[in-house]
Amino acid sequence: MITPFSWPEEVFKPEDVGRMRTAFSRTVMAFLPCGSVSFVPLRLGAAESEISQGGPVPGVWQKGVDSVERLKKPKGDLEKLHLFIPVWSGGDLIGTAVLEGVDPAFLEKGRARWLLERSRLISRELLLVKRWSVDPLTGLLNASCLRDELDVFIQQSWLSDQDRIDLAVVDADFTLVFIEIAPGLRSQDGVLSYIRKGAAVLTVFFGDGCPVYHVGNGLFATIWEDVDPAEALKMTEVVLQRLKREGFSRGHLGLVSVEGEEAFDQEKVLAMAWQSLSTARERGPFAYCAYRSPREQEQHPLRPVPGDVLAQLKKLWRLQDSFAVVLVRQDQELTVSGFSKRARSLLGPDLIFLEMDDRNGLVLLPGVNAKEVESWVVCFKEMIRIDAEMSFSAGIALYPCGKFKKTEIPLNARKALLHAGFFGPDSSAVFDAVSLNISGDVYYNEGDLLRATKEYCRGLELDSDNVNLLNSLGVTYVQMNQYRAAIPCFEKVLRVDGNDFMALYNLAAAFREVGETIKAIIFFEKALAVEPKHVDITLQLAGLYCQHGFYDKTVELLAENNGDGLDDPGAYRFLGEAYKGLGENDKALSCLQKASRHNPRDPFVLSQLGELYAEEGQGEEIAMSLCRQAVDLDESRADLWMNLGKVQIMQNDFIGAVDSLQKSLRLSGKSAEAGYLLGLAYEKLGEVDQARKIFRRILKDGPNK
Repeated sequence: MITPFSWPEEVFKPEDVGRMRTAFSRTVMAFLPCGSVSFVPLRLGAAESEISQGGPVPGVWQKGVDSVERLKKPKGDLEKLHLFIPVWSGGDLIGTAVLEGVDPAFLEKGRARWLLERSRLISRELLLVKRWSVDPLTGLLNASCLRDELDVFIQQSWLSDQDRIDLAVVDADFTLVFIEIAPGLRSQDGVLSYIRKGAAVLTVFFGDGCPVYHVGNGLFATIWEDVDPAEALKMTEVVLQRLKREGFSRGHLGLVSVEGEEAFDQEKVLAMAWQSLSTARERGPFAYCAYRSPREQEQHPLRPVPGDVLAQLKKLWRLQDSFAVVLVRQDQELTVSGFSKRARSLLGPDLIFLEMDDRNGLVLLPGVNAKEVESWVVCFKEMIRIDAEMSFSAGIALYPCGKFKKTEIPLNARKALLHAGFFGPDSSAVFDAVSLNISGDVYYNEGDLLRATKEYCRGLELDSDNVNLLNSLGVTYVQMNQYRAAIPCFEKVLRVDGNDFMALYNLAAAFREVGETIKAIIFFEKALAVEPKHVDITLQLAGLYCQHGFYDKTVELLAENNGDGLDDPGAYRFLGEAYKGLGENDKALSCLQKASRHNPRDPFVLSQLGELYAEEGQGEEIAMSLCRQAVDLDESRADLWMNLGKVQIMQNDFIGAVDSLQKSLRLSGKSAEAGYLLGLAYEKLGEVDQARKIFRRILKDGPNK
């Protein structure tokens, strides 16, 4: 049974400082006022220590840190206005707090004994802060810590009470990310297990330098500092891919990027992130959304044509069977005085220039073809070029065009203008399938997969063999968990180009997701032949080899051909499984122990280690503890319950083994190995008839069930 209580260790560790940096600094400054606080962990004889942020210790700190570590007493530096105090865990020194910007009058007084007492009070307070800050279910920092960290980025803590109400000043660029995993399980134990698994995966994924917070009910948060909004969107997609690979059924991310010197309060930032998360939920099982302000929405490259302009266009094309809409845009931000007026005068009485804003305007040309309108655009742009430093670009959309309605043509012109932007200033483009690939990519990069799918599909209506569109549509289907729809897209690409890496990779991933793992292996191998050093493909292929018992291939792929585990911690997981399958338990233990050091909450690794410890007689209690931890972290996996049952049989706990193995069989349906172990457990309990019944069923179903 899963309990929601996993209390933090009753010690304060050096790694706690990294994730609790705000609480650490505030606690120290509450006892000893200063300008800033840093932490240097105990060096344990190393030639060089590192500060909590990861860089080398500055030379100006060296003497002070050396003194604290040698004498275990505070040390002041009146010249630099630094104060170095010990940080304790119980009675053990774990590092040095470096206080900068200390009042010189305070340093002159000395008070070494008083400072030593202060250091011990601070250390005890830090342990209390840790108790209050850690979520007992996940071991992550809680929502209060998230608010404290936001307080640092949004400088509310340094403002007056009135200023806190009126305005908060953003001190640095950052992105707040909400990550929601929605288990959709009825069992409360299942929900708790699912949330714990999410915490473990996110902790390993982001690492020590980027703390993860559990806000509650499977809602996590993290803060990315100094990350460009475009880069944040790319990172978001990687997070979703990781959640899918780890077996989560759904995952949604909402993010809001805040730039320095903007006026925001904490509640507003949280509300914007929550609003984005709510939108992400509507976009599919795995989706994200970045908050866009009303102003940003008005400047969106694919925003609709204003209603009044569209109304005028409708009057102009009402009796036309064919026409072109041209969207002309001044490239430079600086607007040309009288641009709209001059454009109207150059058009003459037969054509109308419809101004949309200071830089953009539309012209409708009746009864022209593509060649004619392109020639007209060149002449028109030249006529309105009133300054040599100014240039203009144009997007051209023709009617009729495929299945597009007249009312869609102005937006097509905007998509063509976006297409023209790829050729630089003073360019033009005619709306086509490539334009739709580009507009689809805009929606895809924003996380709006439904709109992206629509754009790609309409692009394929214009050019059914477009490889880029086929790949884009297939990837979008994959993101939406529509793998059966994605497979034909990639297969069609490969009929055109059998070595298209993107299609090979994605087709393999799609086959894996629908359970056609042999086909997945074939196409991952082909993709790896195209890009032999691709780590992600190598690891996925290794996992599939292990799944099918191709252990020799796993070892060849990871160890012999690519060095010791590809220098990637994830490889040790599969190497350990492969060596175990080959009966090389010593190598298996070594690899799995390395994997566990990288991710101590990986349920598969814990389970495998537990089984090996039991087989090798290296500690019954440890073996049982590891296997139980594994099912506590993820109770949805049949293999973890089977391993627990196997270890229970080894330790003569046959009643417990029956319970574990029955759970394994309920999850897996029919497993010959789990069934055999269950029959063995019943036999050991003296229930021979029940054991025979199970063995007969296994023989009837065959060895592959």
